[in-house]
Amino acid sequence: MDFGNKIIYKCPKCGKLVYKFGIISMNNFGAAYYSDGGVSGLMHSEEDLITKCSKCKTIYWLDKENVEGECYGQFSDNPKWNAAKSTEWLKKNDFIDALEQKIYRNKDEELCIRNIVWRKLSSEYDLTKDEEKIYKSNCKKLLKFYNIDNINEKLLIAELHRNLGNFDECTEILKTIKNKDYIWIRNLLLYECEKKNKRVVRLIKGSIKCIKKGNKMVFEEPVLTLFCQTCGTTKYVFKKDKPPFYCGYCKKEVKEETEEEIEEKKKKKEKVKQKMKITKPSKDGKLLEI
Repeated sequence: MDFGNKIIYKCPKCGKLVYKFGIISMNNFGAAYYSDGGVSGLMHSEEDLITKCSKCKTIYWLDKENVEGECYGQFSDNPKWNAAKSTEWLKKNDFIDALEQKIYRNKDEELCIRNIVWRKLSSEYDLTKDEEKIYKSNCKKLLKFYNIDNINEKLLIAELHRNLGNFDECTEILKTIKNKDYIWIRNLLLYECEKKNKRVVRLIKGSIKCIKKGNKMVFEEPVLTLFCQTCGTTKYVFKKDKPPFYCGYCKKEVKEETEEEIEEKKKKKEKVKQKMKITKPSKDGKLLEI
């Protein structure tokens, strides 16, 4: 990722200054993708588009309307700009507040906030009654924003139905997807529907095998999970697969770890833990582990 200039923003209510560096370029290396459209592992996301004033608690958009200025580097000739603190990362409740306060000014901003709230709540298993109510209401309203004729948005519509527990509706929508590039996602979500799982899942290609038997689709989970020592890619092995196994990315052979290799890894982890132990002096001068 390459950062750009330092941008100074001004709270529209109290005038407190904060800053954020612009982004020139970025990549998605190492990112994880999820069924609700969420992506983790990126240095930038739609969550960066709004912030909360630490002084007056106003939630506002980091857009051109609230830009105070811009400097080429860490410091400027303006002492007030140099004293500005970095923008705050918002928490789950802040985004819910932003939705309830209706800080959005158009449909695009409303969709942005609703998507963030959806993804913040879809991954949690211990929602309060109020959060569950907000979650369901938000999912139902999101259904109106997406176009079923767009294949990416069709998947999101199916996912919203699954999150709401509408497994039949989700299944019917997924069965209409024939594009070979999306079949693996379709099969993964169909499998989750079969399990009656309403929560978000990570999208990992090849993690589920789908076999069509007559009019039925039978799903198979892997019996073994291997990791390529060359590139780190995950390799899933199913019941009928026979060795040797090859990485789907770098094409190198992937072998199951021996008991000796597993034991060696445990020893290395234990050594790291020992080095990371924190100590403090006791009253008699001896070191105690915290």
